[in-house]
Amino acid sequence: MTAADFFAAALASWNLVALLTVVFDKRTAVHNGEKGVGHRRRRRVPERQFLIYAATLGGAGVLVGFYSARHKTLHRGLLAGVWCLTLLSYAACALLWVFVF
Repeated sequence: MTAADFFAAALASWNLVALLTVVFDKRTAVHNGEKGVGHRRRRRVPERQFLIYAATLGGAGVLVGFYSARHKTLHRGLLAGVWCLTLLSYAACALLWVFVF
């Protein structure tokens, strides 16, 4: 396995974790919105966590999760922050790849 293969596998895995976190948060939001006897609220994922994923090369997974699950897309500030951090982190990664390898 080459370094590029390892990096691609790690990047895909990290984005899958980010995507699953968004889906989990959407399901939790729906569950917390339900009312019923014995209903217990679950803890939500903080928005800061999505920004951390975006800054650490997991932004693609977060964005796919946001748009596919229709989750947090009305939070314009968060959405813009995730887009910016995703683009910056991938640009920095590309520059590092070009100049180091």
